Amino acid sequence: KEMQHRTKNSFNMITSLIHIRAGVTKSEETKNTLDDLTLRVKAISDLYSLLYETDSFYEVQLNYYSNKVIDSMLNLSKNIQINKELEEITILPTNAAIIGMIIVELLSNIIKYAFPNSINGMVNIEMKLINSRIALLIEDNGIGMPYDFDINIINSLGLHLVNLMVSQLDGKIQFVPGKGTKIIMEFPYTSPIDE
Repeated sequence: KEMQHRTKNSFNMITSLIHIRAGVTKSEETKNTLDDLTLRVKAISDLYSLLYETDSFYEVQLNYYSNKVIDSMLNLSKNIQINKELEEITILPTNAAIIGMIIVELLSNIIKYAFPNSINGMVNIEMKLINSRIALLIEDNGIGMPYDFDINIINSLGLHLVNLMVSQLDGKIQFVPGKGTKIIMEFPYTSPIDE
């Protein structure tokens, strides 16, 4: 518990230092990069904060953690509404961290690109346990992606990271073209009790 507390504080300090640097930079590109980095570090910090608060060492409520991650993203845009339907799922902290990072990357992309010119938008996030697999759906009603979009041949660092993290969990990801963007992921579920 003491280690979790120290780790949480260390992540908070790192987040603060990145935030300070982002506040003084004159380069918009650097500021955006540092803001993205802040979100990633905060997602991990939120996990350690949750572990510390719940006195848990080997398991985390994925729905509760995902809620914390999603709520921290809401400050990035005033014109986007996020609807959540998150089933209660208990998983290992390491897997929760990866799923949290995936959510951060995908929501960050949606907020940046799906609703240009500050148009109002809606994002739906669903997470369920189906036949020993975690199903995660993120969809928006934004401008959508090209029909020939392929996550394996893209230049976006964020989406490249998402692809790597999904693979790390032995999962699958699918981008469904159409009105808005629909991203379907599924990961094998392992109960913390079995580990």
